[in-house]
Amino acid sequence: MELTKEYFDEKIGVLGTDISTLKTDVSTLKSDMKEIKETVQRLDKRDKEDSDAFAKDIIQLQKDVKQLKLKHA
Repeated sequence: MELTKEYFDEKIGVLGTDISTLKTDVSTLKSDMKEIKETVQRLDKRDKEDSDAFAKDIIQLQKDVKQLKLKHA
């Protein structure tokens, strides 16, 4: 195989295409990661809200049980 200008131009063209494809792939990955991060943040917020609601329910139930015990004591 002869190393000619045309050969190197062809290889540079292929590399340019590969780099362009990689840039597109990285951009897509960044976008996907952003969406995943936003989803995780929403899930974390919802999980905290649910946990807080459960904690409030438990506290209220404990108070109710205590009042019932006092009424029947």
